[in-house]
Amino acid sequence: MTAPAYLIGVLLTCVVACSVLVVALVVRRWLLPDWAGPPAWVAEAVIAVAVLLLLGELLGTLGWFRRWPLVGGCAGVALVALLADRAATRHGRRGPAAAAAAATGDTSVGASRSAHAYPGAGAVAGIVLLGFLLLLPWTYTTLNAIHHGIREYDSLSYHLPFAARFAQTGSTTAIPYMGNPPVSFYPLNSELIHAVGMLLFRRDVLSLVINFGWLALALVAGWCIGRPRGVALGTMAATALVLSARVTAFSQGGTAKNDVMGLSLLLAAVALLSQRKRFRGEILLVALAGGLAVGTRLDLWPAVVALALIVTVAMLRESRLATSGQWVVGIIVGGGYWYARNLAQAGNPVPWVGGSIAGVLTLPSTTPPVDCGTTTVAHYLPHPAFLAAHILPQLDPFLGRLWWIVVGLAALGTVAGLLSRSAPQERALALLALVTFAAYLLTPASAGGTNASCFGYNTRFLVPALMLGMVLVPLWLARRRVYPAVAVLGSALLIAIDAHIPLTLAPLLASALVALCLGALFSLGRRRLSPTALASLTILLGVIAIAGGWEVQRVYLRGRYAQPRLQQPVDGAALVLRHVSGARIAVSGFFETYPLDGVAISNQVSVPARRIAARFRPDTSCRTWLAALSRGHYQYAVTAEQGSGLPPAAAWTRRFPGALLLGAATTTRASKPWRWEVFALPRRSSIGPAAACP
Repeated sequence: MTAPAYLIGVLLTCVVACSVLVVALVVRRWLLPDWAGPPAWVAEAVIAVAVLLLLGELLGTLGWFRRWPLVGGCAGVALVALLADRAATRHGRRGPAAAAAAATGDTSVGASRSAHAYPGAGAVAGIVLLGFLLLLPWTYTTLNAIHHGIREYDSLSYHLPFAARFAQTGSTTAIPYMGNPPVSFYPLNSELIHAVGMLLFRRDVLSLVINFGWLALALVAGWCIGRPRGVALGTMAATALVLSARVTAFSQGGTAKNDVMGLSLLLAAVALLSQRKRFRGEILLVALAGGLAVGTRLDLWPAVVALALIVTVAMLRESRLATSGQWVVGIIVGGGYWYARNLAQAGNPVPWVGGSIAGVLTLPSTTPPVDCGTTTVAHYLPHPAFLAAHILPQLDPFLGRLWWIVVGLAALGTVAGLLSRSAPQERALALLALVTFAAYLLTPASAGGTNASCFGYNTRFLVPALMLGMVLVPLWLARRRVYPAVAVLGSALLIAIDAHIPLTLAPLLASALVALCLGALFSLGRRRLSPTALASLTILLGVIAIAGGWEVQRVYLRGRYAQPRLQQPVDGAALVLRHVSGARIAVSGFFETYPLDGVAISNQVSVPARRIAARFRPDTSCRTWLAALSRGHYQYAVTAEQGSGLPPAAAWTRRFPGALLLGAATTTRASKPWRWEVFALPRRSSIGPAAACP
């Protein structure tokens, strides 16, 4: 990437970020005018994410999801918000929450406008310590991605390919086939965020750090959960402890996985609810955060529905109808788009579940997943011998050597919350944790694969239940008048013991630098800097960030998939096509297709298949494969298959008139041989598959 292109990307990113933040600030002031400090930050983050996604969905529906319509749309929405806010202020019109605050004189949350909204000196020290320990595994995996490219399997097989497809086509309505039918219908809030980054830079450099934004939101939300009880640092420490688990840190840091996004939005909903005093504006934002969560991950539906029922039935008895309406609106706005797309395109908003209703309504279903199947953890619970042989041994490498302490503390917090009679909010949170854990046991693929081979990596699905249970522990300790530092030091000790990463110099320095910068910013925040000093500090930090980003993207784009390190040998084929751009590429026999999109994310990579309702029909014969290559006007075909023999699709492609073999190799991945071949196809409108195939 040239320096001018990089600076244009930085400028456009600032325009988009500042625009959605302006809208978020205006809306938050309308709904919750007396909020400030961390609770307001969480509310504004939820609104900003919703604004960006809604604009992206609107543009994508119209086929205008392009760089300049996106930037112009963000700037235009911000301008409208500012003008509306100015007009309302001039005419003395305020939102319903502001009017109620003025009428009642309620300033209970508004007191956070003071410098006390920022952590004290002791809390800052705790934040620096926890931040350093938590960032160690996250920066380790991110630095690996910077030097070699994003290598996580799901990121390469569908998260980033979906994002690239949005950026390439400008549309969000199509349902492409990625080789694994169920994932084609997944909700894609996270992927749309990554697509925004691809549009702004014409590269995927922002995908390296997007999950750090969700990590920050999760930590601030954890802080807010304990804030009303005076144990904000304790609940943030509990949040950091779960986020440092190996399955979380090593799957989310420097990848495009969406678990941390869904988790942070769920925690944001809980955090916003825990700040409630007299007004209902936050209930709409709680529902919006829940909607964004289920628009990101399917496995969060039970937690969000349970939270909605708890809020509606148990916590707001006086206005259940209005509260139910807010939840419906929030969920539809935050996550309804992708389910509506499934309904319009496939005839079923949830095509993973199908059937007919009284013979009148038929809901088509898709086929089962091809990787981990649909086996649940609950399926194996009646078989203790199987649990001991195949389930328990996977907990150590994925949740850490001290997994039993973390799970035990989460269970203790949940039980203590359920038994609490004096703290209804803690009891509600414990009930939510219990429902989320029960849902995990019944989640398809949570223990799928041969001998539950997917169980360990899919303990990611357990993390929300662990998180909800863990944040209850500091709240329980506070009720028993235990010094808050106990939770902080205990969490820091567990993270330090169980981090299990090579203590190399680069992660140590990067983690220490970020943690110290956070501590310095919080400390300066309490001193109420003058406008000049604040502007100078902002400029300095901006220059440092721009210079550092330039070096990071330079290293990343130079080493991106330059060495064979993936589970499947697509990186070898990607090197053959490294200088190809703007091409249509057909693939067969493997799932990690993203490296073929190219450095500029301009190649459209497809697994040829025809969709009928919610089911896909891949081309599995010579005639249908060659017909698909001709019909799709592909310029290249990449085939691969496990084994040392010639893949069938490669033999078929050789029969394509004029096909030219560009590269081929037999390689070994995970002790298993793979054969791959790359073909260049001539530009021709049609061929005779019947004549070409025997």
